[in-house]
Amino acid sequence: MRFSTALFHAKNAALLVLLWAGSLWAYPQLPDAMPGHFDLLGQVSYRTDTTLARWLLMPILGLLLTATLYGIAHLMRRFPSIMNVPDPATFQQLTPDRRAVVIHLVQDVVYGIAALVLLVLTVLQVGIYSVAVYKSSVLPVHTRTVLWSSIPLLAVLGPVMVWGVHRITQRLYREQKR
Repeated sequence: MRFSTALFHAKNAALLVLLWAGSLWAYPQLPDAMPGHFDLLGQVSYRTDTTLARWLLMPILGLLLTATLYGIAHLMRRFPSIMNVPDPATFQQLTPDRRAVVIHLVQDVVYGIAALVLLVLTVLQVGIYSVAVYKSSVLPVHTRTVLWSSIPLLAVLGPVMVWGVHRITQRLYREQKR
């Protein structure tokens, strides 16, 4: 396993453990009512009864999304032809070892997306806890900052990753032709 992949696995595992352990630790400290929904500005739209199921929604969502992304990454390695890569004709002409380089790159992108999702869910859970415990009516600034900055980050990273995968595929193909 490559170092970058192992690093992503370690980060994602740590974020999942932090999200679950922190949520389970915080649950007994929650008041009877917790925020049930926030508007786009982070204002509490309504409050709802605090139950374990409601409180664990973010950790459950994090686990399901991470498992789905890891499943997709696994399928990429097992069935490379199902990958949607820029310039698929060139990708298919690569030798298996060169194709593996592109597959590992795309897998690392997927693992990075999982890390970003887990980070956002963890920060959101901390924000929900803060609003519930301190009876605030708006998410803390750090939570809103992370939520709002993750949107343009994904909007910028998406095209950059596509461009990077395309460049590496082209470079590997040129090297192969020599």
